[in-house]
Amino acid sequence: MRRVAVGAMVVLASLVATPGTSWAAKPAWKLVTTPTVSGSGAQLSSVSCGSQSACVAVGDFKDAAGNDHALAESWNGRAWVMQPVPEPPGAVGSWLYGVSCPAANPCIAVGYSSTTTANSTTTVDSTLAESWDGTAWKILTTPNPSSASFFNSVSCVSASACVAVGGYQSSTTNPSTLAESWDGKTWTLESPQDGHGFANFLDGVSCVSPSLCTGVGYSGGATGLSSLAELRVALTWTTEDSPSPNQDSSLNSVSCPTATSCTAVGGLIESWNGAQWSVQPTAVSGKLWGVTCASASSCTAVGSADTSGGSTLAEVWNGSSWTVQPTPNPRETYPTLASVSCPSGSCMAVGSYLDSSGIYQTLAELRS
Repeated sequence: MRRVAVGAMVVLASLVATPGTSWAAKPAWKLVTTPTVSGSGAQLSSVSCGSQSACVAVGDFKDAAGNDHALAESWNGRAWVMQPVPEPPGAVGSWLYGVSCPAANPCIAVGYSSTTTANSTTTVDSTLAESWDGTAWKILTTPNPSSASFFNSVSCVSASACVAVGGYQSSTTNPSTLAESWDGKTWTLESPQDGHGFANFLDGVSCVSPSLCTGVGYSGGATGLSSLAELRVALTWTTEDSPSPNQDSSLNSVSCPTATSCTAVGGLIESWNGAQWSVQPTAVSGKLWGVTCASASSCTAVGSADTSGGSTLAEVWNGSSWTVQPTPNPRETYPTLASVSCPSGSCMAVGSYLDSSGIYQTLAELRS
């Protein structure tokens, strides 16, 4: 299951840009204030911007008792604002890991929720999908292939055409990939493929049309994590050959600006040219969690660099090479950017860092 170390949301004013930060400032990454949430930790795991003045970020937070709750915030071009998020009846925990906004409104967010059985001895994890209409979040009914099912990512080309991916596991099977499609009224189970490892998950998905999507993730085996890439044409998923040169060749995010151009990132960077996947040299050692591409020659990827105490990482692709962009860091440790969205050339990235008390705080950075 996807887990990004990104988490009560207190960002000290001395460490961030003022709430009035706008997209019109000089082109450089800068810290942006996120709302404070009472509790004991929080994270932002995904962001999607329908326009420069309309972004939605999702994640989760812990209340004072340590219980997990889904989290959503909206960006209006000047400040982040909390959004109330409903939880399924009887849920003892809920998390949102992915969000997609094909326009300023609506948005679809996905993740999972947990409930306990009547005797409180067994936990049931179920897929969770919610829609945002610009005013309120609404829970959408989703099917579940097992009592341990979850979504990691979602891609929507319109309000009535989305694909969500993740994984599931039953008591008698190894973890397997999961995919479901949304037609504006109903979520439908699909049949993605598994890799050669004993554990298989899809962490990212990108759709260029309602019938053409690419999903990426990893297949776990005795020697590490192998990359997993799949093409969805109509309702049929087909596994594609993808390189796995490293012990951690997992793919966590993918962006496809066209049918013949995709970039996927994770423990490495891979590109798809319509015929094959190939490895691209990264600019610096680290882990990349999110990527977005405006074209085959223009991508931005974010994550964390391999440095003492960690540091945020942003890399850009110009069609021939990846280059590191300077990014700010809170004075605390292990800051991570988990997701990025770049409308009209500007970019918003979200993630988290560990404060001096060892509690995750939310993190947002803006490049304009």
